[in-house]
Amino acid sequence: MIDLNSRKIIDLLFDRESKTIEDCFRQRQYIRIATRDSFGRYAKGVPSGSPQAVQIADL
Repeated sequence: MIDLNSRKIIDLLFDRESKTIEDCFRQRQYIRIATRDSFGRYAKGVPSGSPQAVQIADL
C-alpha cells in the first residue's frame, strides 16, 4: 500500500486474501480513496474494512 500524496509505503501485505485486506483497511479508517486492480478479493476486502473509502479500479 502506498500513500499517493506522500509517495511513501504504508504497508506491504503478505498475501492477497480478502481478510488480510479488510484487516489492513480496518486499521486505517483515515483512508478515503482506494485505488486497486479488479482482483475480486480486493473488491471484497476494501469495503469490508473501510466502507467510507471510494474505490477506483481498473477493468
